[in-house]
Amino acid sequence: PSGDDFIAGYLLAINLYQKIYNKKMEELIDRIYHASTSTNLLTNRFLTHARFGNMTQKFKNLIISLFYDNDTQIFENAQNVLQTGETSGADLLVAFIFMFFHIDKVPSKPNKSEKICHREHGEE
Repeated sequence: PSGDDFIAGYLLAINLYQKIYNKKMEELIDRIYHASTSTNLLTNRFLTHARFGNMTQKFKNLIISLFYDNDTQIFENAQNVLQTGETSGADLLVAFIFMFFHIDKVPSKPNKSEKICHREHGEE
């Protein structure tokens, strides 16, 4: 389960990044999303929401506070996110922070090993 939360955090970070910096990143979002879906309908629904930038109110409050609030409010909102599930909030937040600040290092096109991996699963 923490892998799904981590991937959702990645997707949310990319969505926010593209909105703030007006960059087209749908292809990267779609690649991550399609590589992450499974037969679990609940997980797929969760990832679909993240794919389109939909987030919980707790997470929205944190993002808004990062731009407009003081440290106390940011800390309070981060605590609210971290209290989600056993580790879900932490997994989501760690991935979000990591991806948001390292997105410029993510290749825009699939690399050779990614293409091979898809071929092995009958995809092109």
